[in-house]
Amino acid sequence: MVSEVRKTHVVPTHVNTPETVLSIGGLSLSARQFLLLLVGAALSYDVWKQVAALTHLPAGIVLAVGVAVLPMLIAIAFAFGRVAGRDLATWVLTIVRYALRPRRLLWRSVRFQEPAPRAVGESEETDA
Repeated sequence: MVSEVRKTHVVPTHVNTPETVLSIGGLSLSARQFLLLLVGAALSYDVWKQVAALTHLPAGIVLAVGVAVLPMLIAIAFAFGRVAGRDLATWVLTIVRYALRPRRLLWRSVRFQEPAPRAVGESEETDA
């Protein structure tokens, strides 16, 4: 008797799930999220170095921390924020493209377009 061995294949699931680059506890970061957080941290550090002069004022340390944390908060929003199944960068790009579109469109048919005015010394024979 010949025993028949059936071949099994693994069906891939989660094809659209990004690869995990870094896992810290229960938090898994994709390459995009990791780079966004890295850029946000670098910008926050740079802003902190720029506003270090504010720390000498009475409420300057609170103002300096508030200003320096903004780039990191924006990076966190872009890394983890999703609205209606799309990431925040897609929404920002859509809003910018909408804001740059013209508000009024004017229809000018080619059939009813008037001919361009002729120059002073130009005659009709030069058109042919």
